[in-house]
Amino acid sequence: MEFHWYDLKEPVVAALGLPKPVLHVLFGALAFGCLVWLMRGRRHAPLWAWGGVLLLQFVNEAGDAYDWIGWTGSINYADASLDTVLTMAVPTVGALGWLVSIRREKRRYGRSPCSL
Repeated sequence: MEFHWYDLKEPVVAALGLPKPVLHVLFGALAFGCLVWLMRGRRHAPLWAWGGVLLLQFVNEAGDAYDWIGWTGSINYADASLDTVLTMAVPTVGALGWLVSIRREKRRYGRSPCSL
């Protein structure tokens, strides 16, 4: 029996009944929120969480690429790019929002809760 990444993901997609683009946005948001919470109290937690979501997305796309190569002999780069943009949308807004708040506080009080 050959392993396919698709066999792990498809039951989740079917159970939730949501379109795949929506699932990518939700996964990115949930993963980012969970990673920020797990790293709470650490310096630059939102930036580390952003990197963690990016790593998870690359693992997902590597699994998708493995399946695509097995099925068609090539990688669907357009699909992989769109999936990555959708997954990283909320984490990117969250990390940038955190950076803006740090810079705003630094301007207002002459210091920041953590040094950049």
